[in-house]
Amino acid sequence: MTSNIIHESSEQRVYYFDFLRVFATFAVVILHLSAQNWDTTDVKSFAWNTFNFYDSIVRLALLSFVMISGALFLQKDIPLKKIFSKYIFRIVTAFLFWSFVYAVEHYVENKDIIKALDHFIMGHYHLWFLFMITGLYMILPFTKKIVESYFLTKYFLMLAFIFTFFLPQSVNLISVFSEKYGTIATYVINNFYFYFVMGFTVYFLLGYVLNKIEITKKQE
Repeated sequence: MTSNIIHESSEQRVYYFDFLRVFATFAVVILHLSAQNWDTTDVKSFAWNTFNFYDSIVRLALLSFVMISGALFLQKDIPLKKIFSKYIFRIVTAFLFWSFVYAVEHYVENKDIIKALDHFIMGHYHLWFLFMITGLYMILPFTKKIVESYFLTKYFLMLAFIFTFFLPQSVNLISVFSEKYGTIATYVINNFYFYFVMGFTVYFLLGYVLNKIEITKKQE
């Protein structure tokens, strides 16, 4: 990275990550609480608008966790063996434990061993995060190579902006005026198969960049 990047020791504790984790944890709780009856409440009611308001303002919580992980992991040189034996092993262990707990709970309530096994294998709905973060850990050797190059980092984020935000939003706008042309635009964009620069990988790298880049008082 160029000189406008702050190089800090990987051992130095960054306290604003701690504050951000606390905030994101409470935000996730609010998100799940506000979503409990969101889809069964009349959309014209005050209750639905209240649910929708709180559900919307805390959407950054999950992204915060991903960005923190990116900021911390991408500044380290972690051997592939350690990624699997330490970090992914912990996630798999946590998944198996909690998935078993939820599967037992489901069996006790429904007495259906087949569905209980399905719950154990697939995990409770909110455990999807563990699958996602495991995938990000698996591609760490590749994303690490990207952030080592200032040019590649900017190029990746540029592609991410185009294919994750600009083009999808453009398609949504086209669909407002013409469903036919919106469908055609969606088909064309999907045929690019630009999945690597889409999804949570973007926020993983963005967390690293935002943590490293120097922001002036005026910009702040």
